[in-house]
Amino acid sequence: MRRRKFAGCQLQRSGEDVSEKLDYMPGVFTVERHVRGKWACRQSETLIQAPVPPQLIDKGIPTAGLLAHVMVAKFADHLPLYR
Repeated sequence: MRRRKFAGCQLQRSGEDVSEKLDYMPGVFTVERHVRGKWACRQSETLIQAPVPPQLIDKGIPTAGLLAHVMVAKFADHLPLYR
């Protein structure tokens, strides 16, 4: 188990949050996993976690590459969204 120091107290990893985003590269869909660890201090009873990375759509899973592909297919290639 990894330990870190914060304000003089020893932090212990108490869990993690995993978020996944869907990305598109020509011909291939990929999933990006973002793992954010939770660190706890037993002395001061505080929980520390990295902030959520910014997203283009709140609570959505597409990345900028996937949204760009959908927009080009919709408006430049004149394909309907249901295809």
